[in-house]
Amino acid sequence: MMLQHPGQVSASEEELRFAIQNKHLCHRMSSALESVTVSDRPLGVSITKAEVAPEEDERKKRRRERNKIAAAKCRNKKKEKTECLQKLLRPFWVQKTCIWAVDSCK
Repeated sequence: MMLQHPGQVSASEEELRFAIQNKHLCHRMSSALESVTVSDRPLGVSITKAEVAPEEDERKKRRRERNKIAAAKCRNKKKEKTECLQKLLRPFWVQKTCIWAVDSCK
């Protein structure tokens, strides 16, 4: 039996979510590749900020914001899990120090 924190998803749910995201990403990439045109620009010349479409810029901003939120959520989950494990281990640490104290008195 595996205990889960509220809001925590199982590994199978996580795998399913990952598979769906990959499918969506592949679909987006294939549709994006269909609309790609070859540029007359020589290799090595980078695209300037003005040449980037405004909707592309907005999409990057939204993605960055979502990533920032997801990263904070991940850090908080990790911190909660660590604190929970430390609470579980605390009695064992006390027991260990008591055993050491008794052993050192012998």
